[in-house]
Amino acid sequence: MNPTPYRHAADRIVSRIAVPVLREPVFFCFMLLTFVWPQLTSDLFRIEATHWEILGLYIAYAYAATLPLGILGGKARRWYKAAAYTLAYAVSMAECFLLVFFRTFITPSLMSIATDTDPAESAEFIGCYLFTGRFALFLAAWSLVAGINLLLEKVSQARRTAPMPHAGLRTCLLTTVLAGGGIFGLTSNASAFESAWRLSRIHDRHELHELLREEPELCLERRSAPERLFFSLRMQAFDRNAIGSLHEAMESIAIDSCTFRSPEIVLILGESYNKHHAALYGYPLPTTPRLSQEEAGRLYPFTDVVSPANFTVKAMHLLFSFASQDRQTAWCDTPLFPALFRRAGYDTLMFDNQTTFTLENDDVWDQEIRHFLYHPRLSPQLFTHCNADKYPFDEGLLADFDRQDLRFRNPLRLTIFHLMGQHVAYRNRFPAEAGYFTADSIPEYSTSGLRRSRDERRIVADYDNAVRYNDRVVGEILDRCRTRDAVVLSDHGEEVFDYAHRNGRIHDATLSPDCCRHQYEIPFMIWMSDRYRAARPELAAAIARAVDRPYMTDDLPHLLLDLAGLSCRWFDPTRSVVNDRFDASRPRLLRDDKVDYDLIMRQAKGNAETNKGA
Repeated sequence: MNPTPYRHAADRIVSRIAVPVLREPVFFCFMLLTFVWPQLTSDLFRIEATHWEILGLYIAYAYAATLPLGILGGKARRWYKAAAYTLAYAVSMAECFLLVFFRTFITPSLMSIATDTDPAESAEFIGCYLFTGRFALFLAAWSLVAGINLLLEKVSQARRTAPMPHAGLRTCLLTTVLAGGGIFGLTSNASAFESAWRLSRIHDRHELHELLREEPELCLERRSAPERLFFSLRMQAFDRNAIGSLHEAMESIAIDSCTFRSPEIVLILGESYNKHHAALYGYPLPTTPRLSQEEAGRLYPFTDVVSPANFTVKAMHLLFSFASQDRQTAWCDTPLFPALFRRAGYDTLMFDNQTTFTLENDDVWDQEIRHFLYHPRLSPQLFTHCNADKYPFDEGLLADFDRQDLRFRNPLRLTIFHLMGQHVAYRNRFPAEAGYFTADSIPEYSTSGLRRSRDERRIVADYDNAVRYNDRVVGEILDRCRTRDAVVLSDHGEEVFDYAHRNGRIHDATLSPDCCRHQYEIPFMIWMSDRYRAARPELAAAIARAVDRPYMTDDLPHLLLDLAGLSCRWFDPTRSVVNDRFDASRPRLLRDDKVDYDLIMRQAKGNAETNKGA
């Protein structure tokens, strides 16, 4: 067989792959530079390290941008190059500016700030940086790059009319780099492309939450500046309607009256707390030594409380708004309860160790919480104070709390702690000195009868250590609440090799009783200081009567308003678990598909009794 035709075919393929770059080497190189430069700037300031698959992806992008020049000619070619250069330089320069001056990539938070800030104020803010030595160097560097780019474009014009090259060594090497690097970059980032495509096809936050369930790691922080811009614009588009509705609801707040029955209230929000890993609720290991030693009559653990969702964003929407699962009202059509407290005269202090307050974080879950609690238009209506820092461990919030506790003199105060709690990875949730359990401490069989491997028991030990450390943090908060009452709960539960060989949250299409038990049943308790209990014996008695009532935390705002004696059109006493008018018959519906928790558990109990009788 004559191999010559095959060699000719291979020569043509190799040459055709390489020819766009060989004819437009300047355009290709500077397109590649606009992708690489923000990442290099990030490396320089140690914001985020570059990964090889990202470089391969950038090669593929630059090559894709160069391809149209193989078919365009004349005026169309010039217009395309001008548009491509303008867009690439604008986006790359903007992100480099943010990295140099603010240590942040393009993020949805920045888009929110940019669109919600008065143009004159924005211009004044940016003007603070335009006349500095650093900006002069920044501008000089980019001007030098642009000047070299223009000069090389002039010099390379002759190459664009050269005939198609033969597959020599240079062409083969270039083809290998382009094809190998591009394929490596594209395949290494395939999941990101799929997520970006799906993100482009969704229309609202409900669909976004569905996508997040399936792609919990959806985050474009490690991709290119254009992708981050696209992601931020999409998130901003989702924000507009919800934030607009929420802003209108907050503006319409009116307080009928307030008795200030509880002048100082503390709300402690935990994270991923499986109630069945708490010794306070019967777990066999000593995971809650601090809370377990609380005197009866001071701590009231509730026995039958569930969360409406097993992921933070949905749970937080319902915890802070007056939109209960069994009602048709959207969460963004109601005010958020801290705004009502502020309007009534309370100082509202937020200490959040889960949501970052620096601009560089691009995590989708983080942005979802920030977009409604810390949105520039809404946050001043919600909080008197928000902490500025995030800490490695939750105890870091206490020093900040102590400082603000001395600073604020208003006797009316609502203080909210949002802890990192038992969020994965569990080993990172407690300091090394707080480690108490090991794999040998964990029984081989779970309380559900699941036989666990040693590696699984090691993870369970990490989780139980996080629970025990959380108990310590909550205890230290309560020690500071000498004249206050506190409500302690978690946003949702967690599966930790209790009934399945997996941990985290599981989003199966059908909810099982075991899933409900470990992921939706949560610890919930009310704590009263001795001084406050003595001043309000009738409230202590009401709380004691309520501990066994079936309750769902989407009605939390009604409880808090009831504790404060705050009356307004949003308050419904039948939804406050400590109120004598509480309606215990309301359906407790889980997830967006509104699955009846009590029906599932009744059926499971009936099946168990039937099997036992048989």
